[in-house]
Amino acid sequence: MRVLCVATALPGNEPDAVARAFASSWNQSRPTDEIDICLNSDGENVAHVGTGLANVFCHRVGQAEAVERRHGSGPGRIIWISRTDDRALIDLAEAATWNGNGDPRGSSAFLAEDLLWLAEHHVSNVHIHLPALMNHSDLGLGMLSVLSGISFEKNMTDGALKQAVTLARSRLGNMSLYITYPHDQFLHGPDGIGRIWQQCGFDACTAQDFNSTATDIAHRLDRALSQHNLTMSRRQMRHQQVFDGVGGGLGKMFHTLNAKLDLLGQDLTIPTQPADLYVYITNSLELHVPRGLIQVSEYAQRVGAPFVVVTARTQIVRGELPGLGIHGLYRLSDIDLTGITELTVRLATTWGWDA
Repeated sequence: MRVLCVATALPGNEPDAVARAFASSWNQSRPTDEIDICLNSDGENVAHVGTGLANVFCHRVGQAEAVERRHGSGPGRIIWISRTDDRALIDLAEAATWNGNGDPRGSSAFLAEDLLWLAEHHVSNVHIHLPALMNHSDLGLGMLSVLSGISFEKNMTDGALKQAVTLARSRLGNMSLYITYPHDQFLHGPDGIGRIWQQCGFDACTAQDFNSTATDIAHRLDRALSQHNLTMSRRQMRHQQVFDGVGGGLGKMFHTLNAKLDLLGQDLTIPTQPADLYVYITNSLELHVPRGLIQVSEYAQRVGAPFVVVTARTQIVRGELPGLGIHGLYRLSDIDLTGITELTVRLATTWGWDA
């Protein structure tokens, strides 16, 4: 029997620790089975771990250096750099997620400084993971100003705005930007950011002012780009709203700078050899279903194999499982390696079979 397990972070345990606990326990119960392991992150913070994305990145590139950055007014953050293939990871979900406390506004200028620093160190591929709601939110204007060298003003003409975008793109040169986010916003577009803040208890007047500014800037960006032959394709325009507002509006700004944007987990690589059972271990399965989980579910359906999910917490009811392609949903009673070990033995007993 062949089993594929996709492991993400659980409280206190990085994805690789979760994977080792699963593989060890399954092997003890069924030593002749073959086990494939994929490490993944769902992109949201897990207690005492963070997102687990750095752990996944380090395993994928083989070796990475952690560089702490505390320049400017930005958050304390770590940039992970692989010198062997000129790749880097900036996890802003771990460094700057807004959890409803304090003022989410600020400046994204620090991110431009990070990108220029990486360019100086000849890093050509940068993965930036954005939270759905972010501290230092400014619609990406601080980043655009630093990259272009042009200060943003409310009365800036469309021509000047177009010039800022062109200069920013040029400053980044051949750098490839891959931007991910954990899930789409409830309210699409930059003008939805303030409304979400207000729902989370932020001052209503301030949130409405931000909304007004966001709407104006979004429209002016679109108008400037369309008038100066920097238009997006029809397909891009159809899908831009689902990520425009993530990261405090950085989603739209990065799209304007020709970055590629994806839900985290969209690029999950699943072994081509079909398994007899697919298992996905995640911290949370609630309103937002992780994209990686959907990827594995769809793959399992294509090869005709059962798909089982293990989670620390969930609001999903049994009647919703068939729609997600889930054949078994298990909740961890103890969210530690012992709990994973005990539940894995149960899974091996229930789902293991011999030809």
